[in-house]
Amino acid sequence: MSASTLDRDVSTLYPATGLIILVGVGVAFVTLLAYGHFTLSLAVFWLFVLAGFSWRRDIPPILPACLAYQWVFIGVGYGYEKVTGKFPGANLRGDYESALWLSLLGLTGLVLGFRLTLALFQKQVRRVTIMPEQNYDLTRLSILIIVLFGLNLFFEVLPKQIWFGGAQIIQNLLYLRFLPCFVLIYLIGRYGLFWARLWIPLLVVIGVQLLSGFSRFKEILLYVFIIVMFRWRPWVRSRKQSVTNMRITIGGPIALFLMLWLGVLWSGGIKQEWRDLIWADDVALTPLERLGRFSDITSEAVSRPGAEGLDNLIERLSSGFYYLSLTIPRVPRILPHENGEMALAAIRNATMPRFLFPDKPRLSGDSLIVRKYAGIWVAGEENKTSVGLGYIGEFYIDFGWIGVFIMCVLWGAAGGVMMVFYSLVSPNKEIFFGLCAISMMQYFMSYDGSFIKFLAGLIQQTAILGGAVYFFGQRFADWSTNKARRTRSLPSGVSP
Repeated sequence: MSASTLDRDVSTLYPATGLIILVGVGVAFVTLLAYGHFTLSLAVFWLFVLAGFSWRRDIPPILPACLAYQWVFIGVGYGYEKVTGKFPGANLRGDYESALWLSLLGLTGLVLGFRLTLALFQKQVRRVTIMPEQNYDLTRLSILIIVLFGLNLFFEVLPKQIWFGGAQIIQNLLYLRFLPCFVLIYLIGRYGLFWARLWIPLLVVIGVQLLSGFSRFKEILLYVFIIVMFRWRPWVRSRKQSVTNMRITIGGPIALFLMLWLGVLWSGGIKQEWRDLIWADDVALTPLERLGRFSDITSEAVSRPGAEGLDNLIERLSSGFYYLSLTIPRVPRILPHENGEMALAAIRNATMPRFLFPDKPRLSGDSLIVRKYAGIWVAGEENKTSVGLGYIGEFYIDFGWIGVFIMCVLWGAAGGVMMVFYSLVSPNKEIFFGLCAISMMQYFMSYDGSFIKFLAGLIQQTAILGGAVYFFGQRFADWSTNKARRTRSLPSGVSP
């Protein structure tokens, strides 16, 4: 593609912005009629603005999904309080209005940071996104995924026990397991959900993640949703694409409702009881025994009413927003701004990796920040847990309102640099998309995550994953496409 053609092509990278914002106007108007709260409807509208300005036609909507996921942590608690008059699980009243605007300001800064960086390096990114789609060997890809994750059914990989100082290196290398998963899900969106064989290895992955006690299985479900939405292209006027757009428009809300139901079931009926069982010091279960116990707990949860689970889910999702609403009235009226101390702590943590500095002191728990600045007691390390205030709250404690916007722009720019780096080392677009999905959903999907930990994590993961793909990515691409066995590969797709 010539430079002039590329420049013209880049000028239409965000063709869905106007339509998404128009849909946002309609949804916000319906929200206003239904609940009668202008601020709530404006927050709903701003969600669509953020999605519209971050939805590129040549990259799966990973960033819009991350922003929407964070917005849920903001909007659910705020909307609940506006509709019911009380905040879920709250004993003290916070400044919910300021917390809402501060959070939306931060998300806006993230979008601006990403867009500025991708605009500065648009040719580097477009070099990989305009590559033709590859023909992957379905059998090889499926076997690889089943082997990589199936091993966890028989033994657990514990990075800290293997190499304490290099636990983060091992953990990030383990995240590479999700790369072939994303490629497989990309094939699902490319060739249709009726390819039943594509789902078998993904069910193995989801099962393994469930047995670990963590919620990382949700990333797999979000991968599927993101890739399906990537095929929603209202700017394409062909008859075939119009049919696809209509199916996604109808099926999208159904999929969201199903994910909400699964979230309620997991959060309100399964998670706590399941974690209490498998994380108990006096209980040792093999992975296969865990599978049986998980089935029993799930059966009991499905049979119970969902109202309690929904309340528990809303309370859990809105906790970070609630702590921020308590922090804003206290800083700087009672406690002064830190004037960059938290940001400096994040930089020190990022520039002193533990494998080079094994004696580096452990970071204090996130719960201590909440206790100090929100003025409320929360569970901490003494309970083997951690409750976070969130990166926006940390930026506010450091620099105030203007500082939140500037720091979020810089944080978004860091995410853009990560994408540019991945574009330079990736041998094809599928691997590039997979790397972006892994890192963005790790560090830009969490509303209550700590910037002190996120900055170091993003730098380390970008270097480790990017380095691994630089040296071995082409070999993986050649092996998984395997041109000599095209008869077992799926048929060619249509480039976006």
